[in-house]
Amino acid sequence: MIIKVCGIQTQEEALGAVNAGANNLGFLIGVPEYVEDKISPENAKQIIDTVPETVRTVMVTHLLEVSEIVKISAYTGASAVQVHNDLNIEGMKQLRQDINNIGIIKTVHVSDQTAVEEAKIYEPYSDMILLDTKVKGRIGGTGQTHDWDISK
Repeated sequence: MIIKVCGIQTQEEALGAVNAGANNLGFLIGVPEYVEDKISPENAKQIIDTVPETVRTVMVTHLLEVSEIVKISAYTGASAVQVHNDLNIEGMKQLRQDINNIGIIKTVHVSDQTAVEEAKIYEPYSDMILLDTKVKGRIGGTGQTHDWDISK
């Protein structure tokens, strides 16, 4: 089972999540200013350096510039990148080519049946597809559920 706790900002939060059973930790880097649990690459790196190697550390980002995603993920030492935006298919192809040593997770925002087709488009360039609920004014991490019949 994969359990990811996202929005990690301190070493205490990271270790607390791991002790509670999380095997994936998400660090929100390169996200909009209004995101309250964002973290700088420098602070993320300090925390990632202390996390057990058995735990996947995920750079969750809204960045659209592939070279910046690659640079920051390498700097932080994250073991995966979660593309949590509308990076187009060409960008995903480039990311897959440029970042072949760590995992790529593509978030697909589920609001209707079109999410299924979107997931299929991104599947060849992703190691994992994360289905997330999109609500007005926020594109993830809402705590809201979507129609799981679509996800099924």
